Amino acid sequence: MPSTPEQRQKVELQRCLESFEGQFREWRARVELPEWGTHYSQVHAATRLLEGLRDGLKTTLDSGKDSAGKSADLSLLEPLVLSAWRVWEAFRSRLSQRQEEMFRAGLQAADELAWCVRKPFADLLGSALPKEPALCYLNGAVSPTALVRGVPFAEEAVRGEGVHVEARKLLESLPVPLISLPWTEVFHAPSMVSIAHETGHVLEVDAKLEGALPGVVAKAANDSNWKPWAKEIFADHIAMRACGRGFAVFLADLLAPLKKRGVRPMPAYPDYDTRMELCFAALADMGHAQQAGELRQEWKNMSGTVKSSPLADAVVKALAKMKVSGQNLSDVITFNSDHESAVLRIMRDLRQNPARVSEQPATHIAAAAACLFHEEPEYFDDLARTQDIQQVMLRAAGPSSRRRAGRRVDLRLRSMPAAKNAAVADAAFEAHFQQGANLLLDLLKQRRRASSKPKPSASKS
Repeated sequence: MPSTPEQRQKVELQRCLESFEGQFREWRARVELPEWGTHYSQVHAATRLLEGLRDGLKTTLDSGKDSAGKSADLSLLEPLVLSAWRVWEAFRSRLSQRQEEMFRAGLQAADELAWCVRKPFADLLGSALPKEPALCYLNGAVSPTALVRGVPFAEEAVRGEGVHVEARKLLESLPVPLISLPWTEVFHAPSMVSIAHETGHVLEVDAKLEGALPGVVAKAANDSNWKPWAKEIFADHIAMRACGRGFAVFLADLLAPLKKRGVRPMPAYPDYDTRMELCFAALADMGHAQQAGELRQEWKNMSGTVKSSPLADAVVKALAKMKVSGQNLSDVITFNSDHESAVLRIMRDLRQNPARVSEQPATHIAAAAACLFHEEPEYFDDLARTQDIQQVMLRAAGPSSRRRAGRRVDLRLRSMPAAKNAAVADAAFEAHFQQGANLLLDLLKQRRRASSKPKPSASKS
């Protein structure tokens, strides 16, 4: 007796689901290697989420019934199987950019910098902060962009096909935030300070500050019109506290040409003068008043007429006092005089011999690169200078480095016994698995409801 189309479709979908296992096994083995170990939690979180979905789909296909005991409709399952593959490709393709020798060191250095900004929050918040740090990747955008948890990112393009609702839902649930960088960023070290700004966006969500932030900013400014700017103000503030004047000089170079050409900032951003004044106020608040004054005068010379922003000091002081697990933000992350001295030493060593750079956090090295470019742009005429700085970041990142944190054990878990470390990690990954299983139930219910709605009858001509 010949087989039916439904039987053949069922076998095809089963093979499609089983093929996930080879992909997951390959990437899990890869992150056991030292050069990939920093991506251990990201890979395990993503694969466990999709395994929860896959196992539920496989059980439904094998039994012919869903979790509610109802007969499984293959037409409802196929979009879910295909969506799972599109989500995996969206994650895998970004991670696999590190296989290209041309981009490997730059992306590893970007990961290190993002982790360095995140680390003080991870140390303070422990398991209250999601385990998976942001994954940096390259794309064709002009500016870096952070895609925080719960926000969908672009999936694999399929010509002639729309994006299934299921794929969008899964993309929103992927437990790894992303930081996209322009392709050129890995070839110009002074621009890497922008990663500190993007990490600020991720931290706002991961540290659960997004609810209070608009109110803090608006209250300090005594103006509700500042609320829409809160996210970008916070991200700039984190970058200033991570990289000091290195971020300020980078941002001034970025904004001055836009201001002179009369390009208006997007609604989510303050006007250019206010944005820079917030950076100068942050410098002064951290004890660098002379630097703030010098850079303010330079900004005036670069950009022409400057509109004063008397509220900047009040907003910066309010941000510094924002509570993170009971501590002021200024006590969690700051850029003090010792950090500035370290940047000056790094600049000296980069001029003379990059091999001399001692163990320093990536934020200081990135700040030194931005300041060196500000003073001697010709230093970066040779691409080898950027390559040297990237290698310095990876070689001299110090004991707080993400690359030295170990594959399985996050820095915030280091003090725990090994068995407890493993239990915490396993519990986190199991939660992602259960999340995937629950997603399947929700998506199947949505599909079933949609398919049961009566279709509109054709209108008579």
